[in-house]
Amino acid sequence: QSLMINKISNYILIAFFLLFLFILISLTFNADLRRSTFHKAIAIFNFYQIQSIMKHVQVRDFSGASDKLLKYIEFSKKISEGKSSIVSRVNEAVEFVASKATTQKEFNLLENVFFELIKLDPNLYNVRVWLARAISDTDYENAIMHLEKAIEISPASEKAYREIIRIAQNNNDTNLAQKFCDKYKKAQLGGNTP
Repeated sequence: QSLMINKISNYILIAFFLLFLFILISLTFNADLRRSTFHKAIAIFNFYQIQSIMKHVQVRDFSGASDKLLKYIEFSKKISEGKSSIVSRVNEAVEFVASKATTQKEFNLLENVFFELIKLDPNLYNVRVWLARAISDTDYENAIMHLEKAIEISPASEKAYREIIRIAQNNNDTNLAQKFCDKYKKAQLGGNTP
């Protein structure tokens, strides 16, 4: 009886090996199948990441969401350098989490995520605004610098101006508020320099 079990085990192992070999050969010589398999695997991974991040956000666990997002960013760096479809999915996940953040503490927990995403793509307007919000309580000047860069990216968008006004009010800096109110008016109504 044990001889028969060994024979069956050997047949099963050989069948798995042949199946693995067939899949490997198919993926090696069929570029469309390889590309399709890769894209589907990435799509499944993206879906899993979004769902796991959503669970953290639903219970207001921004620390856990931040950890997941940082791992997601690291994975995207391994798959592709610079901008890619994975980076856009990471950006969507960050946008979802940041849109649910309401307190300074929640933004502070996401600070490293914003820094890492800016390294991947320095022209992300919303991420620069959120990063400025996150660091505004600890690094006033750097927060303003990120908001100025956001304004360079999109001079007519109001989020950066609103954040500068919030920071200026928190720091009783009426000159800063007035400067950017004037700049916003010029960007909206036209002028020599937006």
